[in-house]
Amino acid sequence: MGNYEEFAIKTLQTYRIAYTTLESPDFSTLLSQSTSKPDFAVFDSYLISQSQLDQLASYNFKSLIVDDSCTLNFEGIFGVLNFRLDANNLYRYNAKHSFLGIEFLVVKPEIVKLRAERRILNDKAESLLLFTGGMLTGTRKLSTIVDCIREISAEIKIIHIGHVRLGRTDNYYHFFPNPHIEKYLAECDVALNTGGLIKYESSFSLVPTASFSTTPLQLYDSKILGARGIHYDLGDVESASARNAPPLLADILLRKECRSQLVQNSRSYYHDNPTLHLVKQIEKVL
Repeated sequence: MGNYEEFAIKTLQTYRIAYTTLESPDFSTLLSQSTSKPDFAVFDSYLISQSQLDQLASYNFKSLIVDDSCTLNFEGIFGVLNFRLDANNLYRYNAKHSFLGIEFLVVKPEIVKLRAERRILNDKAESLLLFTGGMLTGTRKLSTIVDCIREISAEIKIIHIGHVRLGRTDNYYHFFPNPHIEKYLAECDVALNTGGLIKYESSFSLVPTASFSTTPLQLYDSKILGARGIHYDLGDVESASARNAPPLLADILLRKECRSQLVQNSRSYYHDNPTLHLVKQIEKVL
């Protein structure tokens, strides 16, 4: 149950998951006394409030809350999931059970399969996946990012997934967000994004990854990932400039040894099937 945009609906339909669309993006329907209660429910939304959390804690079904900032009181809630790197060190939740850290990353089975495949690294990146998602709503910064890429590697093929797109330009191909991210990750040498979950998915897939961030939380997270050597932090997207492209962007595009090191670090850092690991840990405490 949720308030879904077209991309989310396509994803649900792809996996043949029955769904109900709420008329408003809140939890009033989910939390009403007339709603039939499940045995176990997962909640993933930035819109959930403290009063709704408190109400969830009073129900007799088990709730797992996906969180990334630890700003609410989770007392009485069955479990909380925060798969940010270092979440187990950064946060202390008072839920009954906490599943914290990158070992509990939630990824699709297709992504797990992609990680297991051996990839050959080209001396110079020939194709780049640019994923801008929903946070980048205008073309001004998108143009700047593409100019940064072209300044370093003029002929590179850019596969762009996002809600906005540029006009026709050589070696630039645009696709709207869709459920098949693994297809694009499998075909690229480098994954460049503007923050969010995709930087975890791509580095987990052993695709050399770099990020421009669009929010302070994303930037903070990006710096942590960068410090561990599993992705390159390119800074705030608002500071991006084609005349002063980040040196790390040049490294990931032009230097095979840099991409190789990112892949090696990512191979050792992630659990090979973190979603299955999460399910097994939940089963232990049910």
